[in-house]
Amino acid sequence: MKLEFRWTSPLVAIFILAIAGVPIYLLLRSGFFSTPVEESSANSVSVLEQEEVISALGRISPKDEIITVSGSSAFPNARVARLFVKEGDRIRRGQTIAILENITQLQATVEQAKIDAKLVQARLDRVQTGDVKQGQLAAQEARIANLEAQFQGEVAIQQAQIDRLEAEINSARNDFETLAPLAEDGAISQEYLNQSRLQLEILVEQLDAAKAVLNKINATFPSQILEAQATLDQLREVRPVDVRIARTELESAIAAVSRAEADLALAYIRSPLDAQVLKINTFAGESIRNGGIVELAQTQQMYAIAEVYETDIGKIRPGQKAIITSGIFPRELSGIVEAIGSQIGKRDILSNDPTLDIDVRIIEVKIRLEPEDSQQVSHFINSQVEVKIYITE
Repeated sequence: MKLEFRWTSPLVAIFILAIAGVPIYLLLRSGFFSTPVEESSANSVSVLEQEEVISALGRISPKDEIITVSGSSAFPNARVARLFVKEGDRIRRGQTIAILENITQLQATVEQAKIDAKLVQARLDRVQTGDVKQGQLAAQEARIANLEAQFQGEVAIQQAQIDRLEAEINSARNDFETLAPLAEDGAISQEYLNQSRLQLEILVEQLDAAKAVLNKINATFPSQILEAQATLDQLREVRPVDVRIARTELESAIAAVSRAEADLALAYIRSPLDAQVLKINTFAGESIRNGGIVELAQTQQMYAIAEVYETDIGKIRPGQKAIITSGIFPRELSGIVEAIGSQIGKRDILSNDPTLDIDVRIIEVKIRLEPEDSQQVSHFINSQVEVKIYITE
């Protein structure tokens, strides 16, 4: 009996250890006893990676946005006569884009203004030499003589009319006085007498009117003659003011030439900057529309405008690197944060993700793309992109 106990005790112990070792081995393989510090370290690395990058939606934009070139407000109904560019052309600052149909009229106005200026210059030369006074003196003397002759003629005509009316009145009065007794005796009718009286009254009224006209002539012409005589006396004086007046007139004529040339320049529609023609809104023969003639953009340098959450903007700094991606680009684009907006607004760029808050407050961050990337996206203005800004070095 003692011999059997010695052999069975070790066998039972080994069997118990074998059964207990299986679950321990399985727990070790599953990592149940792995060190908790390692899991915490992995989570820390994940959080750090999230804090190093700020993601945002954005759009592709040219430098200084899109510029609309239109005609001058001085020609609201002008038509385009000729168009010198087409969509996609790259143009230089000052290059002619189009000319307006009123250019011929404006050119004629410039030429007329130059002719007028030459005439005023000639008049100034005559004033300075004194030649102009001789002509003005002769003209003023002739005017005075004409006024005096007209005065005498008007007086003579009016006086003759007065004399005629007075004679007719005397004759009509005599007839009336002769007919009055006959009417009382019944030799003539009362109606005939009344006609004689009416004729006398009409003549008296005409005489009063003729005398009034004569009085007006006597009051008007002498004052006109005196005024003309005073002008003649002034012309006979040699005054520096005449030269100053002539010079002022010349300055005004030269200014008119400058204004006409400025208006003519407005008929040439020129590019305000080095840019690319994105779209043509008005073609030759059409009136300028509300959208202007052409739309330009400085596509030689493109930007990504990222809409960064207000809560994240404090982490953004100029000079930080950014990666821009989109489904329409063959590869990632790279850029540098150049400017941070100063105005808080709502999101303009919408996403298909229904969990995004469209009313979230954002600030626009301007990211300058690398030159080779600018060329790649110059034809994708306003396309939606995803932006990642690396906020740590």
